[in-house]
Amino acid sequence: GTQAIFTADVLSIGMATLERAGIRTGDSVAVFGQGPVGLSVVASARALGAGLVMGVDSVEYRQLISRQLGADAVFAAGEGVARVKDATGGRGADIVVDAVGGNVAVFQDA
Repeated sequence: GTQAIFTADVLSIGMATLERAGIRTGDSVAVFGQGPVGLSVVASARALGAGLVMGVDSVEYRQLISRQLGADAVFAAGEGVARVKDATGGRGADIVVDAVGGNVAVFQDA
């Protein structure tokens, strides 16, 4: 039905995003924004063998869903950059995705 098509469509965005980024097994992935697209990237990162999957979002229920879909850690939006750096020993994530779109501050953080 329609829901299955929508789910497959959104999930394919997450997969395609990470494939374009050249994801490799064990990579660390940080996803800014945990709406439908960001959550699809989180789920795809876990399925593609990422070693550390991190979500960043300010909405509590999105943070919960992100964990359920495979995020190892989820950080509040205001502290995302510092927490991602801490979690990766100061170097930052191998792959960073801006799944918010249109927000200059989030883009710069990513």
